[in-house]
Amino acid sequence: MCRLFESIKVENRHFYNLHYHQLRINRSLPFLYGGEAKIALAEELEIPENIGDGLYKCRVEYDTRIRKVEFLPYIPKPIRTLKLVRAGSLEYSLKFTDRNAIAMYFEKRGRCDDVLFVKHGLITDTSYCNIVFYDGEKWITPKRPLLKGTKRQQLLDAGKLIAEDVHVNHLQHYQTFRLINAMLDFEEGGAQPVSN
Repeated sequence: MCRLFESIKVENRHFYNLHYHQLRINRSLPFLYGGEAKIALAEELEIPENIGDGLYKCRVEYDTRIRKVEFLPYIPKPIRTLKLVRAGSLEYSLKFTDRNAIAMYFEKRGRCDDVLFVKHGLITDTSYCNIVFYDGEKWITPKRPLLKGTKRQQLLDAGKLIAEDVHVNHLQHYQTFRLINAMLDFEEGGAQPVSN
């Protein structure tokens, strides 16, 4: 069976949002392996001495136990333009290391920076990020993303986002969008006009 993975933000030698990564692992393991598999990130992860105060991505691959941990320097890529693509039967509710299907759609982005998946007429995610839209009053994230991201869940729990269906035919009702993921905070990257 394909492994799962988590990408955890490490900055100034500190893990961010570890609680939400643990919650996703706690949901994923029983679904795939039943009740016998347990992973405790806070107990099993340690930041190596050679990691400085910069920004790193801690990539954790696991199945019934942690199989691989990498600490990689991280520089966010600016994403300003998105191409709408129909996701068809694409499923990615668990964070599998096998992303071949997503990569195949990503190749269809043309001159855009990334793709924005549409399923059954509803906006979901980009290839690596959840998306949030501003309607002039509030920030809204799609209720039915392909993957429920850890940063998305943290912002929902904090009351900074509202989950609603976002219909592809109603995009003109929104002013701007932002992309979020474990490595990309809500405040970073800047809002882009929905026309992008």
